[in-house]
Amino acid sequence: MIDEEIAQPATAERKQLLKNLADLRGAFAMATANLRAYLLNPDEDMKKRFDVRWAIVGQAKAAIEAGSDALTPGQRESWTSFGALHAEFQKLPAKLFEIRATPQWNLPVHILVTEAMPRAAKILDVIDGPKGADGTRAGGMKDRQQAALAQDAQIVAGEISTLETHLLVLLVIGVVGSGIIAFLTSRSIVTPVTAMTEAMSRLAAGDLQASIPARDRRDEIGAMANSVQIFKDGHGRGRASARRAAGRAAPPARSRRADRDKRRRLRDLRRRRRAQREFRGDGSALRGTFDGRDIGRDQPSGDDRCGRGGAGDGERADRRIGFRTARRLRA
Repeated sequence: MIDEEIAQPATAERKQLLKNLADLRGAFAMATANLRAYLLNPDEDMKKRFDVRWAIVGQAKAAIEAGSDALTPGQRESWTSFGALHAEFQKLPAKLFEIRATPQWNLPVHILVTEAMPRAAKILDVIDGPKGADGTRAGGMKDRQQAALAQDAQIVAGEISTLETHLLVLLVIGVVGSGIIAFLTSRSIVTPVTAMTEAMSRLAAGDLQASIPARDRRDEIGAMANSVQIFKDGHGRGRASARRAAGRAAPPARSRRADRDKRRRLRDLRRRRRAQREFRGDGSALRGTFDGRDIGRDQPSGDDRCGRGGAGDGERADRRIGFRTARRLRA
């Protein structure tokens, strides 16, 4: 309303209206300040100051209402709203003074002092125990819980020690059992595998008399032993088959050698027969030579030199026939 009054013409009537509005605002602010001060500190001086300021508010309000014809439409609307709020607020100061005069004027503090603090004291008695002459508390639930907690800690420590002992015993049993199991497993696996390796090495070297161990077992070692036995049997059958094949192949070789010997003997026989035929032919020629030489001796026209020459020719012919026959027989 005051801000709107500044824009109005400065007439005496409007100046009086502006003064009344200013007095109303200032007196109302001071009255509410005195009221708050009294509520915080019930001083009678503050109550008197409030009464003076509140009376000025009433006087200023009455003066503005007397000159309400000078109000603008906007000011009139604001003034109507202020009047309604003033009527509602006018009932409150008397009630506030009345409440402030009672012990329950500050209800949260009153509840805290009269209800909360006693109950808190009872709770402290339960938790920390009653307060002693020296101001300390003892024998409450907290002390009992601490004692019970210490006792439980001792029990738990004993149980943990027993558990550690049991765990140590179980660990020793487990280590010993593991060692026994490892030893038995080694004997049941490593020993047969070592024997199997030795038998396979002998088989690889061609020793078919080597015995295959662990064939009666029903585990993987037995299966491997049976497989090695099958390999051994197959290798033995292969060698037997090879020997039979070699035995079957030997007679044809002997028959080929016999055929070659037979053909060689036939060639030798044919050569001897041919040499005999030639020998017989040479013998016939020799006999004819001898016969002619005898006939010459019967004739009266030969001398001793010619006779000796004929005898030398016959000897040389005999040697030639013998050499030729010997070469043919060697061929």
